[in-house]
Amino acid sequence: MRRVVITGIGVVAPNAIGKQSFETALKSGLSGIRFHPELEALNFSCQIAGQPDLQEAFALQYFTPLELRHFKSTGILYGVIAGMQA
Repeated sequence: MRRVVITGIGVVAPNAIGKQSFETALKSGLSGIRFHPELEALNFSCQIAGQPDLQEAFALQYFTPLELRHFKSTGILYGVIAGMQA
């Protein structure tokens, strides 16, 4: 058997952002699945999704305004923030 050392954890999830908030959300059974008006506007048959509620002010703690300009890849954004939290 091999040993593993966890040196940190970062979370950007649909129900919470940050380790403490995520732990609280899990313990209280908080779901991150919710209605998204933009899916309705696109006439999608499914209009619910699990998407982190990440405000620009929060993202500015990890990126400069120039880095965020025209930033379209939310997956990379979430991954970088979670990695930097860890």
